[in-house]
Amino acid sequence: MRILLVNTGIFPVPPKRGGGIETHTYNLARALAELGCKVYYVTDITNEARFSKNVTIFRTYAPRMKFQAGFHEWVFNHGIGGVLSFRASLLALIRKRFDFDVVHVHGNLSGLLISMVNQRSPLVFTVHNPTPWMCTYKSPYEQMFREVAYGLIDANVMRNVDHVIAVSSSLRDDVVSRWGIPIEKITVVPSGVDTDIFCPATPEVSYIKAKYHIDSRYCLFVGQLRSRKGVDYLLRAFSNQGDKRIRCVVVGDGPERRKLFEMAEDLGLGDRVIFTGAVPFEDLLKLYSEAEFFILPTLAEGLPLVILEAFASGLPVISTNVGGIPEIVEDGHNGFIVPPRDVVALSECIKVLAENQKLRKKMGETARGKAVERFAWRAVARKTLSVYEKAIEEKLC
Repeated sequence: MRILLVNTGIFPVPPKRGGGIETHTYNLARALAELGCKVYYVTDITNEARFSKNVTIFRTYAPRMKFQAGFHEWVFNHGIGGVLSFRASLLALIRKRFDFDVVHVHGNLSGLLISMVNQRSPLVFTVHNPTPWMCTYKSPYEQMFREVAYGLIDANVMRNVDHVIAVSSSLRDDVVSRWGIPIEKITVVPSGVDTDIFCPATPEVSYIKAKYHIDSRYCLFVGQLRSRKGVDYLLRAFSNQGDKRIRCVVVGDGPERRKLFEMAEDLGLGDRVIFTGAVPFEDLLKLYSEAEFFILPTLAEGLPLVILEAFASGLPVISTNVGGIPEIVEDGHNGFIVPPRDVVALSECIKVLAENQKLRKKMGETARGKAVERFAWRAVARKTLSVYEKAIEEKLC
């Protein structure tokens, strides 16, 4: 199968920090190539990118977005990235005479523009992020802008394409109920994780605690430091912990970083919460594998890749009852689910996992088993191929 796979145009792959959608497309391109597909991948790349001979790159040459960018910079980069991804996609379509078995787009603006010029190849669009109605933004202006943009761009992409992939059932249901997209036009295919790279800790001596000045056991958060991720609730919950021996390591960068650092100081958590900023990928693997458990107190999500990475690393997860999270975190089995913004419930779950090694071990083993069984990239790629076949049939009809 000849596939034109179109990235967002926001971050190059593999992203050095953050970039969940970009990580998804990078691993999907590699897995599809391993299954024998010829993948033409529209993206920018970093020096760490590794592909088989079945992958051909069409560069977008988009400007790099800063992780601490605010809303206006976010709008600019998504607009420019979408246009440049479309330009590179159009070049690929023209060079290959529109001769693709399927075109699979992961960016909304590029998807809308491609749907206007590509009438020959079946078109598939993946919905990754929660809709604006699943989120609450601090600025009414930002909320209104996102809702209007979604109606003008994302909703029209989903109407125009031959098939839609949603990364969670909750995301599919929101799209169906709000925009009237036929449910039979949408297939749920979750994100994946490399279970060979993300894995539990080995007995070998590690450098990671010394490098980041972690002098005790620790729980872990990984993500962009934006208000939607709920790190402020994590800090409040952690300040209620009586056990001073466990640390909280916060990995990531974003516009909220300074505010969160100051908040930790005000709560008296200066020596118990460690902000690492963005870290090299090799360090991230070590930080996952040596953590006690993982916390994501997010307020809105599609299906967070970081939870899959934590599962693959053998970590129980504490997260919130939003988006697709309850579809993968089974309360009491591989982690705990708490209501968003509920500091008391979050604090209680942290206390339970911090104090119960036997429970952590059992939950971590369950989490690892689920990651291997359901979310390995080869399995996700096979499910995606079945969607391509469905889109081809729908195009013929």
